[in-house]
Amino acid sequence: MSDTTTNETQAPPSQGAPAAYMQPPKIRMDRARSFATIHGDRPPDDRHARIHFQQDGLFFDAGGILILDHPDYREDTREAAELRRRLEKKIRQHMAKASKQVAAAPAAVDQEDGHALDAAGDDEDDDEEEAQEPINLSSWVRGEQAVEWQEITQEIARRYKKRIASISDAIPFLVKEGVCPPNEVAKKFKKFLD
Repeated sequence: MSDTTTNETQAPPSQGAPAAYMQPPKIRMDRARSFATIHGDRPPDDRHARIHFQQDGLFFDAGGILILDHPDYREDTREAAELRRRLEKKIRQHMAKASKQVAAAPAAVDQEDGHALDAAGDDEDDDEEEAQEPINLSSWVRGEQAVEWQEITQEIARRYKKRIASISDAIPFLVKEGVCPPNEVAKKFKKFLD
């Protein structure tokens, strides 16, 4: 099993990773997609005591944050191997999105041909990983994920079969749908909850 499934997720020091990557990633469950809730009282020493949600086979705590160090990920079974694969993929996608947001600051321009360079310094588009992971409406409402409005409105239309014309209509709609509780809405969107 690779180190990316533990709470010690770190980039190798030789890569000079920013401090944000030295901490375990805080990956939030997408409440706009289907998920399971786990009910019942468990003693604190029960291995499943922290699990409150499950999505895509992965475990999330009561706050909807991905549990990175659950014992089920470390078992020597085919199911555990599949869980590790999903967990590693989720972490890679989260890290790729985070690095794109950091690199989205003013783009560097290649002096020879005048084209914008991506974070790796080349002209290629790296949208393959982003296309695999759906937009997390819950994270967007909380202000944790930067997504263009056009993509948000398309995602709402796809999931809810409803066209939303403005952010002022989208925020109350998504709160009503249970995507995010009103007290967790980002400051910049609070004005739309009146």
